[in-house]
Amino acid sequence: MALFADPAVPAAAIVIYLCLASLPHANLRWTFGPVGRVLVSPSYHRIHHAADGPNDVNLGTVLTVWDVLAHKAVFPARGAAVIDTGDAGRALPLEQRGEGWRPFHALAAQLAEPFVDQWRSRDPGRPEGAVG
Repeated sequence: MALFADPAVPAAAIVIYLCLASLPHANLRWTFGPVGRVLVSPSYHRIHHAADGPNDVNLGTVLTVWDVLAHKAVFPARGAAVIDTGDAGRALPLEQRGEGWRPFHALAAQLAEPFVDQWRSRDPGRPEGAVG
C-alpha cells in the first residue's frame, strides 16, 4: 500500500515499465553487459526475431529470469554480428540492412503489412507477393 500513498508513483512505475518493455524492440546493438543477464536488451531480444533462427526463445520483455526458468534463454555471444530480423517468406524490408537503408520505408512497409495481407486474402485472383 505504500506505493499507492502518492498517486504519482503508480503512474511513474507504469511509464518506466513501458519504456523497459519497449526498449528491447529498438534497432540498437546494446547488450547491457553483465546487466543483460537480468534485463532484456535489444541484442538479447533480437535473437527472438531472427530471420534464420527459432522464434520460441527470448520471449521476455523486461526480465530474462522468465526465459531462464523456462529454458528459453539464448544470450547473445560477445562480439557476434548483428542478426537479421524478420519472418522468412514475408516481403518486408529488414531494419538493419547496410547500403541504401531507408528506415522510414521499412517502418511504413511494416506498419502497412497486416492490412496488405488482409487485402490480398480478399482478392483470390491476385498473385502472391504482388504489390500495387
